[in-house]
Amino acid sequence: MRTIRTRRAAVVALLTLTCSIPLAARAADDTPAKPGPALNDRERAMIDMLTGAELVGSFSVVGGEQSDKLHKESYTIVDVTKLQDNLFLFRARIRYGDRDVTMPMPLPVIWSGDTPVITLTNAPIPGLGTFSARVLFADGMYAGTWRHGEHAGHLFGEIKRAKPADAGDGAATDGAAK
Repeated sequence: MRTIRTRRAAVVALLTLTCSIPLAARAADDTPAKPGPALNDRERAMIDMLTGAELVGSFSVVGGEQSDKLHKESYTIVDVTKLQDNLFLFRARIRYGDRDVTMPMPLPVIWSGDTPVITLTNAPIPGLGTFSARVLFADGMYAGTWRHGEHAGHLFGEIKRAKPADAGDGAATDGAAK
């Protein structure tokens, strides 16, 4: 059971790295969409890199009985759009146990030169707890740290193009959950 909770924390840290905003009302609005905020070159490059991408890698748990183990993870980012300033909406499909959900996640992005870094500090996730994370994306790879309550760890892997059948529905899996 502890492994499942720790696995959920890593999933949420990477993808939910988030605080929810009321997107359902926006989706239900029938008014024509307005053009989004202007993108600079590095923002456009990040969106191109991550839209339709599959993140395939591993996560670890620091301390305790799992500290020497790596757990496989895989997620698909359906798309990324700029909301305002350094806030971007990441839509990612997460399959975990019997759950299969595409989650809209507004995430703050800071920049180290041309490298995007998703940041989250003590963000409450309804029903799941409070999370912190830093995840950077560069040269076809991702790496970072995550924390959920007393659990924390590292995550890293490759950014791959999603298979054509998966790109539209944002499929994501995790071998550790099976």
